[in-house]
Amino acid sequence: EHDDNSTWLVQDAWPDFQYVFYVRKKQFKDYALLVITATTNKDSSNPLETAKKRAGDALDDNYDRQLAEHEKWWTDFWAKSSVTIPDTAIQRQYNLDQYFYGAASRDGAPPIPLQGVWTADAGTLPPWHGDYHHDLNTQLTYWADLESF
Repeated sequence: EHDDNSTWLVQDAWPDFQYVFYVRKKQFKDYALLVITATTNKDSSNPLETAKKRAGDALDDNYDRQLAEHEKWWTDFWAKSSVTIPDTAIQRQYNLDQYFYGAASRDGAPPIPLQGVWTADAGTLPPWHGDYHHDLNTQLTYWADLESF
């Protein structure tokens, strides 16, 4: 759904789980600033209202301060170690996987699922209802981090 400045998706999942992706835009003269939030009914009994509040709070807060905190976190993350792989395609995939691990390791972030909600077909639930399977799926999700085991 959407209104003048926002677009959102409310998805019911199994069992008794609901999540919301919410995007709010603030238009400036020369550019638009987008805030994207993700909430669930584990955050509150009304995840859509929680998402709207978080987006509004983020747009009302000092953007430069938030960006500086965000950039510092990623700078610290990438400075911890590095791996160089001679094959550029494998290097690119490895770096992407490390990015996923970084995003999922931030405070309050959920673990990495096998598939995201974008794999849903025709408005239905994603495969396996977006839940977690501790089998080969888990192993493949974390394959690029095997050197740490």
